[in-house]
Amino acid sequence: MRLFFYLCALLCAPLAATAQTGSDTILILDGSGSMWGQIEGKPKIAIAQEVIADLLDRLPETQSLGLMAYGHRNRGDCSDIETIVAPGPDTRAQIAVAVAGITPLGKTPMTDAVIAAAQSLNYTEEKATVILISDGVETCHPDPCSAATALAQAGVDFTAHVIGFDVAGDPAAVAQMQCLAAATGGSFLSAGNASELAQALDSVTTQHPQSAAPVAVEFEALLGIDGPDISEAVMWSLNGPGTAVDFIGSPFVADLAPGTYEVTAAYTAENRVERQSFTVNRTTMVVRVIFPVVLPPVTLGAPETAMATMTIPVSYDLPAADGDFVQIVDPVSNAGFGFANAMDGNPVMLPMPPSPGRYDIRYFNARYQQLGSRPITVTPATVSLTAPPMVVAGSTVAVDWTGPNAEGDYLAIGSSGGSDQASWAYTADGRPAMILAPATAGEYELRYTTADYSVLATVPLTVAPVNAQIYVQSTAKPGEIVSVTFEGPLYPADYIAVFAAGQTGWTHYAYLDQGNPAALQLPDMTGQYEVGYVLGATNTVIATAPLTIE
Repeated sequence: MRLFFYLCALLCAPLAATAQTGSDTILILDGSGSMWGQIEGKPKIAIAQEVIADLLDRLPETQSLGLMAYGHRNRGDCSDIETIVAPGPDTRAQIAVAVAGITPLGKTPMTDAVIAAAQSLNYTEEKATVILISDGVETCHPDPCSAATALAQAGVDFTAHVIGFDVAGDPAAVAQMQCLAAATGGSFLSAGNASELAQALDSVTTQHPQSAAPVAVEFEALLGIDGPDISEAVMWSLNGPGTAVDFIGSPFVADLAPGTYEVTAAYTAENRVERQSFTVNRTTMVVRVIFPVVLPPVTLGAPETAMATMTIPVSYDLPAADGDFVQIVDPVSNAGFGFANAMDGNPVMLPMPPSPGRYDIRYFNARYQQLGSRPITVTPATVSLTAPPMVVAGSTVAVDWTGPNAEGDYLAIGSSGGSDQASWAYTADGRPAMILAPATAGEYELRYTTADYSVLATVPLTVAPVNAQIYVQSTAKPGEIVSVTFEGPLYPADYIAVFAAGQTGWTHYAYLDQGNPAALQLPDMTGQYEVGYVLGATNTVIATAPLTIE
């Protein structure tokens, strides 16, 4: 993968130099949910864990290093920031174990994490260094640049190195990370795979000698992360230590002395300009400037309002590409709720969140770039349940209902105030819903439940005992057919059966639709038995009579 602002050279002050002068360092690892995204078929969190483990094996025991993570314990929690390993010498084994146990889950409070790390390092009185690995834009702090500037002004010698992992297609994230690093005199490095992440970590944790000899630096301009190269109509302007170079065309090579430079590339065909800074301190290097592909906007079609939890159709006016998706998002927190794969059809069916309020329906491509958006108001779910207040055990209850009827919504009967479900029926099966009453009498409740198990409405339901009687001769011969007279609810699946005394499994049975009395064949073995009336829907025995086979 070609990387936005990627430098093969090392950037800014390396960490080993600070460690040698007594600087404590904290490594901050992004544990937000986006770290489950994959690069070359492998989750980013797994790549980061392996690269960090390899780095720890190569660090000296005297390296004073700690570990902090964010977004790894709670969803939607901007305060989910944890110092897992305090900085100290020979913490490599502890950090390796802790990093391997991080499970991505929540948001991206990277700015507040850097602030927390600085404070734990006593940055206003001691030299302090932070290394941040993040894969996305800040989702909690409103202004990373101002925060970084304040840290730099208040700190004795505070430095934040930032490694953007798979952020090449997100200009907003790159801008935030660059500012966070630059304001503190640190390095910003972009990495798109495991080897580039390893190189980036090496560059901020290893002292490299600088060469006074000129370095051949190649400059390339690319249209999009993966190219193609832009070979025509690119005007370059390069400024640095005693150097001012102007050149037309791409690529080109300039011999530069070690130092920090700024390059400006103007793509005249589209009247666009990109700038970036870089540091020369290796024998060879390549600077690639990415001009983001201008993507066509997507117009979305959807209702202006929708009921909470219901599923609505959302249309779009461009052909869907592989990986495109539609999501409903809280515009304040940027938390996502319902999700639909755009390749599943046009329109797609998008579920609404359970809480009412103002939301955005957004269209994203596979690189999480937003191509379209439209607002929607989610109204409270209107739910009602109508059923008899008392039913007989084992009977079928007709329940009339109103509600969002979202995919997976269902009605259930369970114990009052509990979470158990004795029986249920999906709302998609129609109105009224036909639900089987429990076989055991008692106090229950009828619930309207969503696919994510949220209960939107309940009504009480009393289940009355069901009466049944069995009349049969007291003794019989093995294998004999006996007449059994019965009384009971006569539900369609009910039957009579013979059981060994004290056992639950029947040996012979007869359905009640064969007449009353019913003809029941007995087992061939002698012994004590019971003849029972069984509710067929739940196989519950509600009446018995003893029988001896002699």
